[in-house]
Amino acid sequence: MKKHIVLIIVLSLLALWPFFKKGYFETHDGDWIIIRFSAFHQTLAAGQIPVRFVDRLNNNFGYPVFNFLYPLPFYLAEVPKLLGFNFEESIKLITVVATLGSAIAMYWALSQKFKKEASFAGAVIYLFAPYRFVDLYVRGSFGENVAFLFIPLILGSILKIIKGNKLFLPMLSFFVAGLILSHNIIAILFLPVLFLFAQIVTRKEKLEILKAFLGGLAMSLFF
Repeated sequence: MKKHIVLIIVLSLLALWPFFKKGYFETHDGDWIIIRFSAFHQTLAAGQIPVRFVDRLNNNFGYPVFNFLYPLPFYLAEVPKLLGFNFEESIKLITVVATLGSAIAMYWALSQKFKKEASFAGAVIYLFAPYRFVDLYVRGSFGENVAFLFIPLILGSILKIIKGNKLFLPMLSFFVAGLILSHNIIAILFLPVLFLFAQIVTRKEKLEILKAFLGGLAMSLFF
């Protein structure tokens, strides 16, 4: 298992190598993400919690962008920003951590059901799927890159619950909320599939899993 984790980390760093270079490469949303994060940080520092209306954007007329733009990735980016990284570095760091974490999380999730070699193969496919690279280097979708971390975490939690580990019920709620708050469209696409999967493969925990999904939805209702 340790060997596979190390290999996943190495492959992830190779896939993410451009993020370690100085500067920020051009993507569809990249510049706007940095601009919006700087406005988000300014608004959060001014005491608006949760951040909804940023008054610096839209030619200083203000813009309620965070009523509909995924908020969680920007809150996460506040951590490196408070540690001294600049806006650009903070966005890049969270993207790297989320992408690396998504591959490890997929390995963990698949290992609940499959052999280590098969789980490793699945994690690598999840990491190197062409759409992931489109998100990273063409679209530059900050929220989607973070959302891909929560999909395997939800899957793994479901499989743990099926095995009788009830400690993952509250974790499932947090991961569902994390997916919704990371990218609402990805959540709309994947949550019904994951919920249906959970209801098909489980016998005794159907109601508990339903409550966990509803709990995640409840935690994200402010958005």
